[in-house]
Amino acid sequence: MRRLPARPVLATLVLGALAVAACGGDDDGAANEYSEAMAASMAEEDLPFDQQQIDCLSVEFVDAIGGPERLEEAGIEPDDLSGEQGLAELGLDLGEEEAQGLAASFSSCDVSLVELVLDEAGDQVPEGVRDCVEQNLDEDALAEFFAIVLVDESQSEEPPPALLEPIAACF
Repeated sequence: MRRLPARPVLATLVLGALAVAACGGDDDGAANEYSEAMAASMAEEDLPFDQQQIDCLSVEFVDAIGGPERLEEAGIEPDDLSGEQGLAELGLDLGEEEAQGLAASFSSCDVSLVELVLDEAGDQVPEGVRDCVEQNLDEDALAEFFAIVLVDESQSEEPPPALLEPIAACF
């Protein structure tokens, strides 16, 4: 069996995290517009989520970043969320609280970050390694890393031991 280094799998996680952060969320009227725009953007990204998960995540994400009011105050229109730019590029800086809220959205919507990582890694990961990662990688540690990367993308270069050790044990 071919062994894959842990770094590409973590790099995949980071890319997945940044892709989700680049998606652009619920309250009445304006919130629905933001949620719908974000859901449409995520649906176009070929993420491994079903429509129910996408709808849930889009609402949770908008709530986590401060709701439609914060997006409007930052001059971000619903249509802006369907573009290639991430929230930071649109002028919305995420703090630790918002990042934690975004990370928590995955469990609130019954979306596995481990499955996201494995899906992004594709068929390059042998079945035995996949099973090992699924069993050993902690969703909470992954969510914490996701939140850290959302706040400071440079942190993606040094994944914490809580992520590296379980992955390295599988190779």
